[in-house]
Amino acid sequence: MAMLPSRKVGALALWLLVSLAASAQQPLDQVQAVVDELRGREQAATVQDQLRLVPGVRVARVDHNTRNLMLQVEPGCTLSAETLKAMLQALGLGVRCYTRSPMGPAPFHHLDPRTCGQVPIEVR
Repeated sequence: MAMLPSRKVGALALWLLVSLAASAQQPLDQVQAVVDELRGREQAATVQDQLRLVPGVRVARVDHNTRNLMLQVEPGCTLSAETLKAMLQALGLGVRCYTRSPMGPAPFHHLDPRTCGQVPIEVR
């Protein structure tokens, strides 16, 4: 079995410690929404890339099959339902069923694009 060079092991350990320390310092909020008019993987990747540029967004995922958007954001992140809607309208997409709440131990559940409501909800 080949051993990793000590520099790589040290860098990996440092990255892991910094990541754990950052996540332990500040609880994150979870944002979910349904993205309408999403046409494929490439478009979903474009949306993810744009959202990752927003200050305070730590994780951005967009699933083209379920049309679900999931973000993990710092509590001070100013990304609101209106801001998200404006960003995605510029890409020809719609947003509905926006929710934002503190992340907890409950498992992640997809939003059902067939049954979710039209009113944005922001839970703090």
